[in-house]
Amino acid sequence: MGKLFNSRSLAALAPPNQKTKARYMNVDVLVEWGQALLAFLDRPSPKDNPMFDSEQVEQKLGWITDYRSHLEAWGEMFHIIATTESFVRQQGLYHGAQGELKNTCGDWRIPTQPKRFGMNW
Repeated sequence: MGKLFNSRSLAALAPPNQKTKARYMNVDVLVEWGQALLAFLDRPSPKDNPMFDSEQVEQKLGWITDYRSHLEAWGEMFHIIATTESFVRQQGLYHGAQGELKNTCGDWRIPTQPKRFGMNW
């Protein structure tokens, strides 16, 4: 990934550095980067930004639009996980916690994407 961003003109759009160990524990950082990059590309005229060469932006970063639905699903899952972790840290586990957590989460939908990875929700 680093070789894609050797150009200083795109350095501001480069992904965060990955850890050499336990990379899976930091995947949320990459998902956030991907979502931010999609938001940048979705702007009315991001490619006309004088800071960036529009051809370079499209050539080096256009591929990420193919992963939009995946990034949305992963982002939703990370949001649910973060909310659950926060709830358990603050409230603890007790009889009835599941119901209270459901109330906290409201009508969030669990992404269907995890089923591809063998997760049953």
